[in-house]
Amino acid sequence: MSQEASHDEIEWFHDLAKLPVEELVQQATDHNRTRFKKFVTASLPDHVPPDNQSPAEFATTVLELRANQRGWNRALGEALIHADDQRSEGNLQAAISALRSFANSCPWKAFGDFAHAQADNLGKDRN
Repeated sequence: MSQEASHDEIEWFHDLAKLPVEELVQQATDHNRTRFKKFVTASLPDHVPPDNQSPAEFATTVLELRANQRGWNRALGEALIHADDQRSEGNLQAAISALRSFANSCPWKAFGDFAHAQADNLGKDRN
C-alpha cells in the first residue's frame, strides 16, 4: 500500500509547477526526477510514474500533472457541494453515494481519501 504524499512534497510539487517552462526544464536533475517519481507514486497509486524522460518531457509532465490535479480538486469541490445539497434535501444516502462515487473514480489519493472520510462522516450522522 502506498503512502500519501506529505504536505512538504505537495508544496514542492506546486512550487515546481509554478516555474516557467524554461526554468522547469533546468530542474530536470536526477534529484528532482527521483523526488517527482516518489510524489507521483504516493499521490497517484494506480499511475505508473514517468521514467527516462528528456528535460522537456519532464517539464511537460509536471505541468500536465498539475493541471490534472487542479481539475480533480475542482471536481472534489463540486462533489462536496452536490453531497451537501443532497443532504440538505434529506437525501443522505444519495449524498454518501455521490462522495463514494467520486472517491472511487478519483486517481488522486488525497482527494479520494478526503471524499471517503466525508462520506463516512455523513454515515455517522445517520446513527
